[in-house]
Amino acid sequence: MAHRQPTGLPSELDHVGGSQFPNLATGDPLVRQENIRISVIDVPSFDAPSIASQLNCMSDGELDALPFGVIEMNLQFKVLRINTTQSRQSKLPPDRVIGQHFFRDVAPWANNRDVAKRYQLDSLDETIEYTLPINMQPNPVTLRMLKPAYNERMYLLVTWL
Repeated sequence: MAHRQPTGLPSELDHVGGSQFPNLATGDPLVRQENIRISVIDVPSFDAPSIASQLNCMSDGELDALPFGVIEMNLQFKVLRINTTQSRQSKLPPDRVIGQHFFRDVAPWANNRDVAKRYQLDSLDETIEYTLPINMQPNPVTLRMLKPAYNERMYLLVTWL
């Protein structure tokens, strides 16, 4: 029998439950592995209908892995979390943002009827095109404003165009 190189794809050597897998590290023919747990995280898209509930359950690491910016606030507009994408794009380090009032201390540019005023609604899920002023330069973005009903968290999602 010819030796096959592992491809990462299931083969006839792979069996579900109490399986046998080629030992990729040492080249030993087979080793028995028990209780393998695989965790799959669904990465929500910017426009996913259920994204607010998904964001509520995400760890900081999962939030940082998202390809769009996320700012999480409480109902008093205090920033609870900012992900790496948003921090990098907006040039706002988390230690300068977390704990601050978003519309007064972090982003006064958003303290207007287009953004801040909408968060006064009981629930909110709206997307708008917007221009952020960063380093005196206009930056076109898409903002998604989320305030789920009966939730203590609100979100501002940002896709940088």
